[in-house]
Amino acid sequence: MKDFELKVGDLVKLRDDLINGKKYDGIYFYDFMKFNDFKQVERLNEFYNSAVVRIGCLDKTIGLSKEMIAEVKRPTKYETIYKREESILDDKEKEYLGNLIRPFRDKVKYIVKIRYSRINNTAYIFIKINNDDYINLPYFKENTMYKNMKINKEYTLEELGLWIRFF
Repeated sequence: MKDFELKVGDLVKLRDDLINGKKYDGIYFYDFMKFNDFKQVERLNEFYNSAVVRIGCLDKTIGLSKEMIAEVKRPTKYETIYKREESILDDKEKEYLGNLIRPFRDKVKYIVKIRYSRINNTAYIFIKINNDDYINLPYFKENTMYKNMKINKEYTLEELGLWIRFF
């Protein structure tokens, strides 16, 4: 058997020919330890030189010696399984803009944060409406309101969380 190094996160699969009650590299194997698919190594037990994996519906962990393992896969490409979506507007901003556009929300094309002056560090909110109409909201100091909106980016009501909330 070729020597290999196990790491936390590796995926391991058992050999098919393991015998119930037999000792493999100092660890006994029993039939309840069997699993057919790959299991992820949760931690390593250095004393027994073994990998600890979780098995079955009992949510039980078992130790596996290297001699019990038929195959090891090491994930090299990780995919995002969860990413926290930060809200662009806070609750007060959503409430204010939502109430402002409520009568004509179905006609709003987009909403933009526009920098008015770099010297005074001011910006304003521009609301574009379908028929070439628009609304400019009062100026405000940048980074005091609408902090998560990017300058000159056109946001839909859905992106800002205004369509679902006030529909």
